[in-house]
Amino acid sequence: MMTATTWMDANVAMQEGFIDAVMTEPAAGVTDAAFERKVDIEDAKARCQNLVDRHKPMRHAPRDEAAKPAELVEPVPTEPRTSVSSLNDRLERLKYTY
Repeated sequence: MMTATTWMDANVAMQEGFIDAVMTEPAAGVTDAAFERKVDIEDAKARCQNLVDRHKPMRHAPRDEAAKPAELVEPVPTEPRTSVSSLNDRLERLKYTY
């Protein structure tokens, strides 16, 4: 038997002592089984629709006239402003003092 390729079914393997028992139903948790996997079409449609809905852009409700945002007012500086050229001159002087 060891030198030739031998094929046997579960009943012959049990008679020869190669296995202890024959399973008639697939075991729980088997991931790579040969039995047919069934899919509920309604469940599959619902899952696909859920995926599509999650990736849709959000639609905002139209704003009414009373909910208009207030006009933007430019903030008034509290300190006197310094020109960019003046800041660049100060930076150049600091580079070489330390």
